[in-house]
Amino acid sequence: MVELEDSKLSRKEKNNYRNRPVYKDWKNIWLDIDNKLEELNQSDHLAYSNKMMVEEVSITFRSKAQLNEVISSLDRVIRKIKMKIKKSDNNGLNFEKVELGKLKINLVNCKNDFI
Repeated sequence: MVELEDSKLSRKEKNNYRNRPVYKDWKNIWLDIDNKLEELNQSDHLAYSNKMMVEEVSITFRSKAQLNEVISSLDRVIRKIKMKIKKSDNNGLNFEKVELGKLKINLVNCKNDFI
């Protein structure tokens, strides 16, 4: 969601959700989670860590447009991670890069499930 949020702002689409169906559908849920995380970060670091690392949020795609939006976001995140790894010669983000790549492949393969 952070990438969806950042790309929306970078494209100067502050009030235009026509081409951002996932962000539009999940914005309020995302903001709620983000606010709870911020509160926990200030008051309970263990609960914050658990929410960040253990809890999962899942979404159901309602359309190919939503699926495409997430795939495009994954592409951008993977490219950013590759650049960070290349710049720092640090493979600390390699696990995330590989896992996001697997997720992207799975989502691309799901595109045929939509009519």
